[in-house]
Amino acid sequence: MKYRSFFSLGLVWLLSGTAALALNPDSPKQLEIRVQFIEMTAENANTLLLADDLPTDTRGWSERLKTLLSSGQGTVAASATVITKSGQRASVESVDEHIYPTEFDTPNEDKDSKNPSSSTGVPIPTTFEMRPVGVRLEVDPVLGADGETVDLNLAPEWIQYFGDKSQVQVPVAGSSVEAELQPRFYSIKTQTSVTLTNGGSALIGEHLPPDEEGVADSSRRILMFVSVRVIEA
Repeated sequence: MKYRSFFSLGLVWLLSGTAALALNPDSPKQLEIRVQFIEMTAENANTLLLADDLPTDTRGWSERLKTLLSSGQGTVAASATVITKSGQRASVESVDEHIYPTEFDTPNEDKDSKNPSSSTGVPIPTTFEMRPVGVRLEVDPVLGADGETVDLNLAPEWIQYFGDKSQVQVPVAGSSVEAELQPRFYSIKTQTSVTLTNGGSALIGEHLPPDEEGVADSSRRILMFVSVRVIEA
């Protein structure tokens, strides 16, 4: 089961953190799973994670997440949501399919060739691959017999593209040409298993985001949260 959707970087989806409305135990259930990538300063992240009053349950984390965003200490940099049935693997992605070369042939220089590209000695791409750039989420959810507890196996990922970098310099007509350009990607990913209650959230990862050059920025943090809601069909 696979969904493709667009996402808004500014979209904020929060659960109230209060007790969920009573569900009919005999009604079919669906599960709404949402992952948010929350960006903040390293100072704010340390204050949050080292606090003496850290939540002790998932609904407490929902309240803490709501406070974090409403106070402006953190902002939603990216997010992904999927709805599925218990026991049914689901995935969602909002990506650009970036195609790039992975293998090259270097032609022999031929001054009599009528093909300019083959007479320069510049490597020619022969094999290509594709890498999705954007947000992806894959999850296996299982609703407990109590109708309130949800076990999640999930692997959210946020991939960003930071341009191409030349691998070789080829001399051409007394100068040099950048060749064998390869893309530079930055990936933020967590693969884990957690148990949440209906209406609850969990902090599942802390990451260093990239700076404008695509290098890890130690002055900022990305905190990854997952939230779940049980829905009557």
